[in-house]
Amino acid sequence: MDTISYKEAAADFDSAFPIGNGRLGATVFGGVNSQIIALNEESLWSAPFINRVNKNCWKDYKKIQELYAGGAESEARERMQESVASVPGNPAFYKSAGTFRIDFFSSAERTPLAGKESSILVYERRLDMETGIASETISIESPRESTAIFSQNAPLSSGSSISCSRDVFASACDDVIAIHIGASLPRNIFLRAGFESDEETQTVFALDDDTIALERMNGIPMCAMAMASTAGGSCCVKGGSLIIEGADDVTIYIDIETAYRSNHYRRRGGNVSRSAKSLATSCADKALKKLCFAQTKPYQSVRDDHASRFSRRYRRLSLQLSDTAQELAWKYSRYRLLSSFSDLGSLPSLQTGLWSRPGSGTEQKACTDGAAGTEGTADCLRYRFQDLYGLPYCAYGMEKAYAALGRFIRAFRKRSFRCAKEMFQCDGSLAYGTSDLWGDSAPSCTDADLFAPFGAVYAALALKKYYDYTLDRKFLRKHFKLLTGPCEFFAAFKAPEAYSESERALIRQLFEAAWDAAGALDQRSKYTEINSYLAGLPGKGDTAADTDADQPAAAESVIDAIIRARMNRGKLEIDLLNGSSGGQFPLTGGNCPISGELKGLHLPGNLRAEVVWENGSPKGGRIYAKPNCIDYTKAIVLNYKGKAYPSSLQTGSIDILNILPSTV
Repeated sequence: MDTISYKEAAADFDSAFPIGNGRLGATVFGGVNSQIIALNEESLWSAPFINRVNKNCWKDYKKIQELYAGGAESEARERMQESVASVPGNPAFYKSAGTFRIDFFSSAERTPLAGKESSILVYERRLDMETGIASETISIESPRESTAIFSQNAPLSSGSSISCSRDVFASACDDVIAIHIGASLPRNIFLRAGFESDEETQTVFALDDDTIALERMNGIPMCAMAMASTAGGSCCVKGGSLIIEGADDVTIYIDIETAYRSNHYRRRGGNVSRSAKSLATSCADKALKKLCFAQTKPYQSVRDDHASRFSRRYRRLSLQLSDTAQELAWKYSRYRLLSSFSDLGSLPSLQTGLWSRPGSGTEQKACTDGAAGTEGTADCLRYRFQDLYGLPYCAYGMEKAYAALGRFIRAFRKRSFRCAKEMFQCDGSLAYGTSDLWGDSAPSCTDADLFAPFGAVYAALALKKYYDYTLDRKFLRKHFKLLTGPCEFFAAFKAPEAYSESERALIRQLFEAAWDAAGALDQRSKYTEINSYLAGLPGKGDTAADTDADQPAAAESVIDAIIRARMNRGKLEIDLLNGSSGGQFPLTGGNCPISGELKGLHLPGNLRAEVVWENGSPKGGRIYAKPNCIDYTKAIVLNYKGKAYPSSLQTGSIDILNILPSTV
C-alpha cells in the first residue's frame, strides 16, 4: 500500500499532501473550485547572518562559578541568563515562500466550476508515495446538453459530465514544481492563477502573457516565478494573475530561487553590498532560465523522468507488515524524508522537512511535526543539532544527505570555534541547541540550560555516524576537526555544577567517537589527551574496552523494533526483533508487528540486511555486503531473546538462520 487517498479536500495544513525534491517543496490542499499550493524553498530564511555572540560573557563567568559554589544557585542562574544571552535572542528561521492559488471556472464568465453541490459526481485526491505525485480527479456535471440517451436519463445528471484531472509534483530531474490540469472534454478549462503572500516588501509583475513573478526583498531576497503553457484556448496576464480560457489541458511550471544560491552571498553570510532589489532580479533571471528549459520538454517526459528517479530511491528499502496501518504510517514518514532530501538540495533537512505553514513569516507562527500533526514552537523552523544526529538517513540508504550536512558544517565549524573563544575564552568548538542555515552557534532564548552547550556534540556524532555506516575515511579526514573541537572545549570548560548522568554519557560518547575516529585515521598519537580524559571519567576504565553500547538501547521506531545495529569496538552488534515503542517524526513508534518482511536496510559497517519473520520469530533473511565491496565489517554479534550469537562475514554474506541455533 503506497497510496493515500481522501474523498474531500484538505481542511488544514496537517491534512494536505506534501511533495518535494530536496530543494523545492509544496503542500497541496486540493479542492473543486480552487486549489491552494503552499510553496517552500530550502534556503529561504528570515535574515542574513548576524553575529549574536555575547563577548562579555567570560567576564562574569568566574563570578557565576563562585555563586554556584556558595549555594546561591538562583542568583547564579539569573546572572547566567544576563551574561550569556545573545542579541538578538534567536537566529534566523525558515520561512514560507507564500502560496500559489488556482481558481477554476466552468466558463469565461467566471462561473464556479461546481455551480451547485449536486453537480459534483466524484471527488478524490491521492498521494502516490512511490512516485511523489499528488493528484486529484473530479467528475462534474457539464452545463452542455448531452445527446446521449443514457446521460439524459442518468439520475445524477441532466446533461453530460466532465472529468478533470490535476497532478502536482516537485520534479526530481528538472528541479521545478509542475502542475498539470486536464479535462475529458475539449476547450473546458477556465482558470485564474497567481501568487499570494503576506510579506510587505514584495513585487508582483508579468514577464510575458504566460509568465508571472513574485520578488521578495526582506530577509534573503528571492523570486518565485510561474510559466504556463496550454493546448488550445488562450492565456494572458491580468493584474498579476494568469488567465486561461477554453484550454484542452494546461501545464504550469513554478520555480523559486534565492540569493543564497550565489557563492559570494553565501560566503559573506548574506552581508553584501548589492541591494536586495538587485539580488531579487538576479534570482528572477535564474528562475526564468530554468522554467524555459523545463518547458522545452513535453510534459509527459517531465513527469516520467521524475517518477522514474523518485521511485528508484523509494524502492531501495521496502517494508511489509501484518499491521497495515503501521506499515502505511512508516511509509508516509519515510516518503516525507525522501522528499526533503535529494542531490538537488544543498542544506540538511529540518525536523519538519521542507514544509512550513503559509504565512510563517514571524517566529510566533506555529508549525507541525508532520507525523503526529501536533503544534510546536518556532524552534522547529530551525536546525536542531539533535535532529541532525537522529534522522535515519544512513539506515534508509540516503548517505549522500551527509554531503549536505558537510557543506553546512563548513560554515558552522568556523562560527562554533569563534563562539567558544569569544564567550568563554576556551579552545575548541561550542554550539547550543539550534542553528540556522548560516551555522549560527550562539544560544537562543529557548535554550533551557545555558551550561549544557551540546549542539557541537550532536553535529560531531552525526559525522561519526556517517563514517560508521559508510567507512568513508576521506569524509572523516575532511571533517575530523569537528570531532576534536568539542572535545577540546569540554576538556577546558568547567561547568559550575555537575552535568546530569545523561549529559555525562553524551560527553563520553563524544570522546569515544573522537578516539575511534583517530584510530581509523592512524592519528591517535596526536590526540592522547582524548584517551587521558576518558580514562579519568568516574566509573569507567579503559576506553578501548568499556562503552555503554554493550547494553541494547530501547527501540525508537518500527525499524528499530525489527532490527537495530550499532558499532561496538570494531564489531557490528545487531538486536533482532526486540519490539519496543516510542519515537517521533520522521520515525513512527510502535511495537514490533507479529509478521512482516524488511529488505534493503543499511547497517553500520557498510552492510545491508533483510529479514522475514512470522509470529514474532525469524523465518529467513541475511546480512550482506554490496557486490564487489571489499571494505566492510566482518565481525558481527546477533542479539536475540537476550542471548548473543557471534559470527563472521568472511564471504560477504551470511544467512540469519545460520547464525541462530536450530532450537530458536
